Amino acid sequence: MKKLVTLLLTLVLCMACFAGCKINKDGEISVLWSDKSDSLVVELADSMDRSMYLYNMEYKHYDAENSSTKQLDQLEDVLEAGCQGVIIELVDIATAQTVIDTVKPYNVPVVIINQEVDTTIIESYEKAFNVRPYYTYEQEYTVMLENYLKDNFKLIDRNGDNKLTVYNEYGSYPTDFLSAPERSPKYEFETVYDIAYDGSVELILTADDARAVEVLVELRKQGFNKDKLQTHLVGLFTVGIDQNAGVIIDDGKVREGDALKDYQNKLAAYSVMNVIDDGLIQGAIVLNDDGITEMACEIIANVIKGKPAIKEGLDEEYFNENGTRNVDVKYVLYGV
Repeated sequence: MKKLVTLLLTLVLCMACFAGCKINKDGEISVLWSDKSDSLVVELADSMDRSMYLYNMEYKHYDAENSSTKQLDQLEDVLEAGCQGVIIELVDIATAQTVIDTVKPYNVPVVIINQEVDTTIIESYEKAFNVRPYYTYEQEYTVMLENYLKDNFKLIDRNGDNKLTVYNEYGSYPTDFLSAPERSPKYEFETVYDIAYDGSVELILTADDARAVEVLVELRKQGFNKDKLQTHLVGLFTVGIDQNAGVIIDDGKVREGDALKDYQNKLAAYSVMNVIDDGLIQGAIVLNDDGITEMACEIIANVIKGKPAIKEGLDEEYFNENGTRNVDVKYVLYGV
């Protein structure tokens, strides 16, 4: 019984320490954003909250409201107040050197995120780092399509001719790669230039999420997915997710009076992510928000602890060229 009581007390103390003993007990980690009215920045900030919790660090958000002057003033203020590290998403990439030069005398780590900064600027201060998106759309787009076709080819090849009719606004790389003679399996594509839901178009590729929504609206006008049983008969893929890119989803039923008012109040302005979740769009290549923020937090935590900032053998979602303080974060597939 005494051993059990001792064990329980130890667990309670450990939990209390985890809750109260932050890694950066001598000062906050200051997170400076370009403009939190931007939906993409909001998503990154939400990811930062999760990542800071995982790494048990005290932090505070600052919004520059799209003003470089305000952001540089905020930077000086947090440094003077004794912050232990800075994570910054720049209003203007041209201020990168100024940011590094401002932080350097305070000898705290600084991580510039979500923007590609010239390596010479990062190398000008030994505690400066750059965590940025790794722009490999074509590779990820092709992987996404390949995975989908392996599982759904017979379903979307409605006429059974072993060839897919594709409406393609993205570019030729994915279809060229998947139809190359040396590939196995090799897929055959026929490109058309009109959006039509008459049984002819079997695959749709768009280059951004807003355009994907426009295509979806056009398809719905032509009867696509009216009964929600035809969802997967057209594969619709895109790049990116912007919470502001929305479409009103209407089931097309006739309503009158109070029933109509009630329905109108419930109509949802779907983001592209919602549309993917509902199966109307099959998948998208998206920014790895969590990957970016987790790596930024890991670097800051490692520097504070006196460990190597960038560990050897990074997970496959990251890429680091040996000897640099840049970490590239690969885009990820959503919905497939």
